[in-house]
Amino acid sequence: MLLRLGRGLSIDLSQLLSAAQAEVPSDQAGRRSVNRILDGEMVPMPNHTLRYLSNDLLNKQMTPILSEYRARSLEEFGP
Repeated sequence: MLLRLGRGLSIDLSQLLSAAQAEVPSDQAGRRSVNRILDGEMVPMPNHTLRYLSNDLLNKQMTPILSEYRARSLEEFGP
């Protein structure tokens, strides 16, 4: 899972696990987005629902997603 996350963020796994602080560009410092319980763009799927958060922020370096799974096992979830 960490390898897939690193590939998705286009960073090396050692960078992902490093305790060093990443430099934040000065034009993005202090940005904040508040997400209430029903905020975000909801994408229903057959076995789960995805809710994309912080849609009000542009040029994010990551996309926060809240996932709700309805399957109780891998077999129930499917391929």
